[in-house]
Amino acid sequence: MQRTVSSPLSSSLAASQLLGRLSLRQLRAFVAVAHAGSMTQAATRMHLTTSALSMLIKSLEAELELDLFARSTRKLSLTQAGQALLPVVQTLLEGLEHSIAQLRNQSQLGHSKITVATSPLMAASLLPELIASFRQHAPQAQIRLLDVGVEAIANCVRGAEADVGICTLDHEVSDLKITPLMEDSLMLACHPTHPLVKSAASVTWQQLLGQRLVLLSAGSGLRQLVDQTLAKLPKKVHQAAQTLRASQSFHQLPDHEVAHVATAVGLVRAGEGIAVLPAYALHRALAEQKNSLKVLALKEPIVKRKIVALTSHEHITPKLAQQFILHVKKQMA
Repeated sequence: MQRTVSSPLSSSLAASQLLGRLSLRQLRAFVAVAHAGSMTQAATRMHLTTSALSMLIKSLEAELELDLFARSTRKLSLTQAGQALLPVVQTLLEGLEHSIAQLRNQSQLGHSKITVATSPLMAASLLPELIASFRQHAPQAQIRLLDVGVEAIANCVRGAEADVGICTLDHEVSDLKITPLMEDSLMLACHPTHPLVKSAASVTWQQLLGQRLVLLSAGSGLRQLVDQTLAKLPKKVHQAAQTLRASQSFHQLPDHEVAHVATAVGLVRAGEGIAVLPAYALHRALAEQKNSLKVLALKEPIVKRKIVALTSHEHITPKLAQQFILHVKKQMA
């Protein structure tokens, strides 16, 4: 005797409880058999044995308390209950597969996107070439470059605004993971006709005293480092430099103080002074403006700064961000 259609689905609560007991394998098996009209053909399509598929259909019918197929020696055909259930199950499976496909696409897109926070100087001079070379190995990579103040880079990583921060290690970041990338030296930028250029390929910090300097704004990490290094020179050296400068024709002209390295380089090219700047920034400037710029090594002391990558201990660092860090480290070695 055929079982009735209505008993298990008589209320939304009963239907919800019932769906919780059904499996996707059961529902897919039902659709496959309904379309094939044959247990053997449906089993082949689902890469199952006929007995395994038969067990799925029987367990589904038992859960629903319905006969879904009318069985004959030649073919399986849907019962009235099966005909009513088929479009419902097909819609359910299609909606689920569509949702899963969307989630996979979103996940893959998320895995191919990272945000890198760095200073405006590095964003203009160092990162573009590194991003371009990385994309040669990972064409699907989408890298958003966030240029912010040096003091804000760590906070961007802490707040998950950026997956990785690349900066000089000038601030306290003990709560973040630090990956060393390279050591960058401070160099001297001069106009090719400047007297210091004629003396040697390198100059001492002591030789900077008495010269008109193009300085970055007070409070910047680079300015602090320059001021600290000059302050460590002997007092008698400073006194001699002041005497020398007082005797020169430009002694009443102030040193330049600017906010951006590009501005400093422009003033140096115009012969308005000399500037102590990072080697990585001067390397690019020298390549573009070699006829109007000369870069000299600075010694006594040699001053270096560590460039590092910052990532979070609290947030998972995307695999793409890890690969980017390794690429940057390799390129900057």
